[in-house]
Amino acid sequence: MKEELLSVMREFYHDGIPEGVVPRDVEYVEKLRASTVVKGMRRTGKTFVTYERMKRLVADGIPLKRIVHVNFEDERLSKLTVDDLHLIGEVHAELCPEFSDGKVWYFLDELQCVDGWESYARRLVDSPNVQLCLTGSSSKLLSEEIATQMRGRSLPIEVFPLSFPEYLRFNGILGDVPKAGFTAREKGVLRKAMSDYAERGGFPDVQDVSSGMRAAMLQEYVDAVLYRDIIERHEVASVQALKYTLEYLFHNYARKTSTRSISGVLKNLSVPANRES
Repeated sequence: MKEELLSVMREFYHDGIPEGVVPRDVEYVEKLRASTVVKGMRRTGKTFVTYERMKRLVADGIPLKRIVHVNFEDERLSKLTVDDLHLIGEVHAELCPEFSDGKVWYFLDELQCVDGWESYARRLVDSPNVQLCLTGSSSKLLSEEIATQMRGRSLPIEVFPLSFPEYLRFNGILGDVPKAGFTAREKGVLRKAMSDYAERGGFPDVQDVSSGMRAAMLQEYVDAVLYRDIIERHEVASVQALKYTLEYLFHNYARKTSTRSISGVLKNLSVPANRES
């Protein structure tokens, strides 16, 4: 796996930190001998929060080669195991020998894809020369689980879809709120933006696509959460019952509901399920 890691890490140093990173209203917390854990729903922009942190480090004079960035969802690393993780340090020393000593910032995306990752992460946290940041979906980085796995040495940061002020900045509509208040024209622009925001939502990747493509992408997000974060993780027995339940909740989000009412709906649809399931 060393060659694959070499390819992935060399690519990062060659390409650098992506441009056009829009600042999010997220307070990035960092502390020695603790891991920063950036979590949130899929496609909310967690990786770009870490890119923003990398940019600040470089702006403060930290060389890019003191930063290690690995995305474990990269298909080149699909066969990587916990026994291979130590190679990351070796590859960094090989690619950046002049920076192999001293402090290094590790940004590891979706490390949870590697079974047994916890011991490696704790070992990094124990090192005085490593500042660790992990990113992952909320389903895989539940607060109580990460607190146990990292033995209380984690600093969680929750990333949500774009808020309305973030939406305005992301789409170049408005930067900072003017101290003198808004002009009549600006108020009109904001009303139009609010209407568009209500229609588009706050997921970054769907902002500049057609309405048809946006619907397809959002459905893909729902499917990923349904199948990968719920069904696979919790070993759901009746997938059909879960899908109908979610559809019912989506269409009745403003009404009170109960397991009894959901059970009744499933029964009327001839979907085998009971209130316990």
